[in-house]
Amino acid sequence: MPDLTTTHSPSTGTWRAELYKLRAHRTPAAVAGILLLGVLAPSAVLLWYTPDSAMAYTETWSTVFAILGPLTAIVYGGWLVGTEYKQGTMKRMLTTEPRRLRALGAKATAGVSTLAFGLVGALGLGWAAAWVVGDLNGVSVPFETRELLATVVTSVLFASVAFGLATLTRNGAFGMVATTGLLLVLDPLISLIPTVGDYTLGSVIGVVDEAISGETSPFDTASIATTTAVAALAAWMGGLGLTTARLFARRDV
Repeated sequence: MPDLTTTHSPSTGTWRAELYKLRAHRTPAAVAGILLLGVLAPSAVLLWYTPDSAMAYTETWSTVFAILGPLTAIVYGGWLVGTEYKQGTMKRMLTTEPRRLRALGAKATAGVSTLAFGLVGALGLGWAAAWVVGDLNGVSVPFETRELLATVVTSVLFASVAFGLATLTRNGAFGMVATTGLLLVLDPLISLIPTVGDYTLGSVIGVVDEAISGETSPFDTASIATTTAVAALAAWMGGLGLTTARLFARRDV
């Protein structure tokens, strides 16, 4: 079990502990490996199947990225805090950084930044592989900036929900399962309710996704304006964040 304590000052010690945790555990590497395999495998197949349409090269790996990105982000978000509750290192961490909100903020910030970096790296490698294979087959492969950016934003939002639920319940597995069930199972059912369904978390994420990508979102979308969806999304995420921070700061770990 990695020792997440540190002898440095609290402000830098928390960051060092978070970065060390990412290096020491196998989950981040496994999540990254699955994502990379998913975005690179389609290009390996197309190397032999040589289509002459640029869309074939862009859609194959970007579709896989749009599916695996949010799913791996949920796993990563739940793991970020769940592993410390499971291993009993949360109390040791809080003895080094007794200011709980700062500690929670460091975890969330480190998680979001490393996740975004990993997603951007994966999409970069995925496109590079598709471009190389397309070039070998005499096809110019464009970079779909808006669509890929939408997937990154959606994935970060999914990870944030998993992180919040895992912190609320002190259980990473529950955070992952609850987020998957909420956003991919329960939310689509609630979205069928007139008016009310337009303001569910999954629906407003879908509207934002469509606004960024300019294409139909794979997630449930609502018939509301983008500005309204952004406000509703801010309310959802702000409510989850405030509830998580309040309970984390006041209860015993």
